[in-house]
Amino acid sequence: MRKITLAIPRGARIGPEAKPIYGYDVVEAFEERGLAVHKSLPGKRWRWMVTHVQSGLCLERIGAMTKKTAMENMRRALELPIDWTMSEQETIKALREDRRIMDGINAIAIHD
Repeated sequence: MRKITLAIPRGARIGPEAKPIYGYDVVEAFEERGLAVHKSLPGKRWRWMVTHVQSGLCLERIGAMTKKTAMENMRRALELPIDWTMSEQETIKALREDRRIMDGINAIAIHD
């Protein structure tokens, strides 16, 4: 696990460069094999979030109130049949095509 700076897009991507309409929120995160845990941005349900590093896509379903639980959720997500180090397009394609991945995320998302 390593500490990184992560840029999370705010809003839809627009223009030829596909930059987010409202820019980026920059957070410090703890990354492992393509996923990262970081403090939530304002307006989110959880205090800690799990995010796909390549895309900045927050996996909000597996966020948590504590860093420890978010880390556990991230590690469980890393066991799913997907390579989280893939690009944004490849990852979204895999999430759409392989039902096991979303089923796994939904199973992780069952909070006490």
